This record gives sequence, C-alpha cells and structure tokens, in this order.
Amino acid sequence: MSTAHVILTADEVKARLKAHRTKSAIEKREFERAQAVLENYQDLRDDVMSLVKNSRLSYEEIHNRCGPTPTTLAKWRDHEIDQPRLSKLQSTLRILGYDLGVVPGRRALQR
Repeated sequence: MSTAHVILTADEVKARLKAHRTKSAIEKREFERAQAVLENYQDLRDDVMSLVKNSRLSYEEIHNRCGPTPTTLAKWRDHEIDQPRLSKLQSTLRILGYDLGVVPGRRALQR
C-alpha cells in the first residue's frame, strides 16, 4: 500500500502554523484559568479544614449536625478531594458559625 501525501503551498503552511499558534494560545489561557479555579477551591478547602480543626468538633459531630460525612471531611484533610462541593463547604461553615459571602477584595476596581 502506498501513502498519498498532499503538498502544501507556502501560504497554506503559513495559515496552518498561524491557526496552530492561535489554538495553542487559547489552550494555554484555558489551562491557566482552570489552574486558578483549582487553586481557589484548594485554598477554600484548606481554610474550612483549619476552622474545623480549631472548632474541636469531631467529624462525627459535624456530620450529626447535617454536615458532610466523616469520610468526606477526612478526604478534604488528606487533600484527596481538590474541588469540594460548595454546598458541603457552606454547610460545614454554617455548623461552625461562619458563612460564605462576597466581600470587597484588597484590589478593588476603581471606577
């Protein structure tokens, strides 16, 4: 069997290279955005686990107050879950006397 090869003109090669560079740049931006989201989830998870530890409540006590299961809390602690569900984080925070909210950041946009 023989393989058929298509010979491209210089303009076609340039067009394909440009399309590849554009695609690569888009993929890079998407990857960076996904990484930022993941880091935010991990920071939130770690903050919630610090509050759990400081509360001195056992995982079972948190679960009995309608919080996540002890297994879920242990997975958060051990970093086995990178993107915990916000509803579970919020229920845990409420049990500990906290809540999620939107507050002004350090670098607020100026109008």
